[in-house]
Amino acid sequence: MMNKTENSYQPTTSEKAKLEEEIDLRQVGRSFLRHIRLIIAFGGVGFIYSLNSALQAKHIWQGQFQIVLESRQQGGSEGRLLQMISMNPLLSSVVGQSGGSGTTYLQTEIKILKSPSVLKPIFDYVKSEKAKDGIDTSKMKYTSWAGNLSIKLEKGTSVLNISYQDTNKNLILPIMNMISTTYQEYSGRDRERGLTQGISYLEKQVEIMSKKTNESLTAAQKFALENGLGVQDGFPIPQLVIPSATQAVSPNSSQITAERGVPRGVVQEQNSRYARLFSNLQSLEGELIARSTLLKPNAKSIKALKLQINSLKEALGRPTEELLKHRKLVRTAVRNETTLSALETQLQALRLDKAKQTNPWELISTPTLGDTPVAPNKKRMVAYGLLVGLAVGAGISLIIDRLSGLIFNLEEIKSLLPFKVIENLPSKSTDSWEMALMLLAQGPLNGNKSGDIALIPVGKIPDNQLKAFVDTLVKALNGRNLVITTDLLESKNCSTQILLASPGTATRDQMSQLTQRLILQASPVAGLVLLDPELKL
Repeated sequence: MMNKTENSYQPTTSEKAKLEEEIDLRQVGRSFLRHIRLIIAFGGVGFIYSLNSALQAKHIWQGQFQIVLESRQQGGSEGRLLQMISMNPLLSSVVGQSGGSGTTYLQTEIKILKSPSVLKPIFDYVKSEKAKDGIDTSKMKYTSWAGNLSIKLEKGTSVLNISYQDTNKNLILPIMNMISTTYQEYSGRDRERGLTQGISYLEKQVEIMSKKTNESLTAAQKFALENGLGVQDGFPIPQLVIPSATQAVSPNSSQITAERGVPRGVVQEQNSRYARLFSNLQSLEGELIARSTLLKPNAKSIKALKLQINSLKEALGRPTEELLKHRKLVRTAVRNETTLSALETQLQALRLDKAKQTNPWELISTPTLGDTPVAPNKKRMVAYGLLVGLAVGAGISLIIDRLSGLIFNLEEIKSLLPFKVIENLPSKSTDSWEMALMLLAQGPLNGNKSGDIALIPVGKIPDNQLKAFVDTLVKALNGRNLVITTDLLESKNCSTQILLASPGTATRDQMSQLTQRLILQASPVAGLVLLDPELKL
């Protein structure tokens, strides 16, 4: 009978799963060695293919130049326009720009410079030139061609590095010059559009504000004349403080705000009128007091003075509503006049800027062509092809071993065949087996001297190894019968059984099935003999 502690143990499902998932680097290396010819073959294919590709690859040339973009904070016509935009949201919506930061502006410019709206004519030129050389350009796409153009902003600066790559060396400089010219045209067009729209907007606003200003001046003058408030031959315009072209045109400006009172010029005009009336009243009252000490109350001069004093008091006692309304009309008229003046100043500034011929960028290096091609790196291509070939071969070797299901790990074999290992033999040194098998015959196999001994090969043991093992063991058994079989019904009739296993000769399922059947057979198993290809004596 089998010893239960030695022969009935079965690994659990979790243990088997763990064994299946573990990666033994040594086993991976052994797998590579077993398939070394396959790996070398794939490496050779990769080397030859990459070498051929490197020899046939066309040289790639590169041209480059640099431009520096003018930041929005640097002033100039565009900077002045953006300052107006930041303080006049309506102008922003008309011009189509915003007062963003310089960094945002530069990033936006880069995106625009890479867009088809700017580079499409250059792409069409490249297609036509390549077609002249007999190259089929029907499948040539803008996106793939644009990958040859690089536009990078140097960190911390407004300098753009622009480079272009092509296999046609003679096309590089013409294309770079076209790119430079196209960018110049684009920048001028964008500036022209912004200024034109700004001028158009301001002209409309000036027209509207002129009408409002005339209406408010007329209303103030008419009211003053009707109520005798001092405006006789035209409305007196105070000394105004006109905002510059870059200042906000806002009804909340400190020079024209209604909440802070009437502008100084109008206040002085009104104050001087009432000051004269009060001065006359004080003089008359003083004269009345002086004469009252000398004359009787019913004297003609006393009565005349009292009449004049009463008239002045009536003049100074006008209804408050009339004064407030007059003050409001004056304030509105002055505010409209100030706004109109500021708009006219801004309009004039934009017209002057439009007349200037400036570019928002400057070419700081002329387009140049490199002396040597930038690609391909043929040595790197060959090395890469060789490495890819070897990697593919190694991967396929692992896949082959995995798909075959054969077990090459001795520890896994021991776990799937949970019998006592009675001998480890070097599979490559059959000459050294004689003493080990002699001791085996006189030891574990010597329990029942009269019965046959069954040798059960696990999987497909190489013929030369199996023959060498059988011949040596038969000699060591000294006349006892050795039955070589995989039929467990036949081996059951023998007095004892031994298993012979070697890495890579049986699958996991075969070993598990053999173990289960031996347990069911319930016949004595002397143990397991392993043929180890890595064991050296």
